[in-house]
Amino acid sequence: MTNTQQALTEGFLANLEERGFTVELEGKGVSFEALLPPLAPDSAQFQVGDNEREGSRIRVLREHLPVPNPVIIGDYLLQVETNRRHRVGEIFDHPTDVGVTFICETVPMP
Repeated sequence: MTNTQQALTEGFLANLEERGFTVELEGKGVSFEALLPPLAPDSAQFQVGDNEREGSRIRVLREHLPVPNPVIIGDYLLQVETNRRHRVGEIFDHPTDVGVTFICETVPMP
């Protein structure tokens, strides 16, 4: 790991302590910490209704991902604290990045 990657990892871990959530990989029994920054700023004019879907970007430190059961497109990440379910639609995984980003469609859990 380079010095830059080490600094990025330390920053990521600090963010997890402040703003991190636990997500569970549905059906695989694996949990890990993740960041869920909003895709767009909140706007009172354009609130998402109960029957509508919204997007989310979930960012996970590479070393926290499950090795034998990786996350794939179509998997669901459950965020129990907020009662949300995130379906993975895209995965951005660059080999030199310390994190992996999942672009998801988010809906309330049934």
